Amino acid sequence: MKTIIYGLRVCLLSGAILTMPLGHLFAQGPNVSGFIDVGYNYNFNKPINHTNDLRVFDRTHNNFTIQAAEIVWEGTSNNVDYRIDVDYGSDAAGTQSAGFTNAALQIDLQQAYITAPCPTFEKGHLTAGKWATLLGREVIESGNNDNFSRSYLFGYSIPFTHTGVKYDYKASAKHEFALGVVNGWDNLTDNNKSKSFIGGLGFTPSDSLSFYLAGIYGPETGQEGSGKGAVTLSADLTVSEKLTLKANGVYGSEEGASALTPGDESTWMGVAAYAVIRLCEKNSIALRYENFDDTDGSQLGLAANEQGTIGGQVVNELTLTFQNKKDSMIKRLEWRHDLSNRQPFIDDKGMTQDSQSIIAFEMILTF
Repeated sequence: MKTIIYGLRVCLLSGAILTMPLGHLFAQGPNVSGFIDVGYNYNFNKPINHTNDLRVFDRTHNNFTIQAAEIVWEGTSNNVDYRIDVDYGSDAAGTQSAGFTNAALQIDLQQAYITAPCPTFEKGHLTAGKWATLLGREVIESGNNDNFSRSYLFGYSIPFTHTGVKYDYKASAKHEFALGVVNGWDNLTDNNKSKSFIGGLGFTPSDSLSFYLAGIYGPETGQEGSGKGAVTLSADLTVSEKLTLKANGVYGSEEGASALTPGDESTWMGVAAYAVIRLCEKNSIALRYENFDDTDGSQLGLAANEQGTIGGQVVNELTLTFQNKKDSMIKRLEWRHDLSNRQPFIDDKGMTQDSQSIIAFEMILTF
């Protein structure tokens, strides 16, 4: 029986053509890895709808949840790298791109891309496909963050993934940048005739200090000329072997997206500060505080205050996470308190409250 070999050809910079015969794609692999993430949340408001309001992934009260089960295939073929990330679980339902399956299935093709050396610049490479965003400092995989729950800045102010092409260049040990053209925010298929542009700039002045500036801008409402953008700045400082400080800031805007005054521009902004204390080789404590201002209501939605006045929200949260990590197992115990200037949180009587406190437990096994 004849073997049929399909060729995948991707046009890259300056007319260069990269050919990847699919018959050889897995000749050097793939290397398979992944993890299973199981969580439990208890909301002291005991919400009647069993929902932890304004939380990104950990949304279910008093329930054991498969947060994520992820399989990663990656390798190299003909000097070209490839990677595919497939996720299942409640996290996957929240990260799905528009145009891919539906939230009820809880399945997501989080990443699927190829990366090739750039024929023009020796230290650069081109990536085409679907990949995680450059913006922000937290990531989709909980185990790669310091806390179990995600921040408002991660969940509501920036995209999760992009589909498109980007160019990365590492100028030196201290400087790197990335520039790309994408379909937009979390969509496999563009919703208009224009593209969004994304970029990042990294600066590492020393082994203990690093900065990363990233941004995106383009028409994302389906209407030509209607722009949506965000800029984030992240910083990491290693004070000692026992203490690491981190920070993240965001500013975003979208034309005609205000929920409070329809037709007006919406803006949102926020800051988050982190401190990670290593108690010993296996145990650590992570503290996070953040403030997120969504006065126009485009990201968190509108809510009423105690007097019944409807408006956008300014929210604060404080999170304390204890972590034990041994070999391939991570165990976490977390307490988090959310506070809003409105009353978006539901209690056991169906009444609205301005705050909620949640205690959570998480186990992650990597392989």
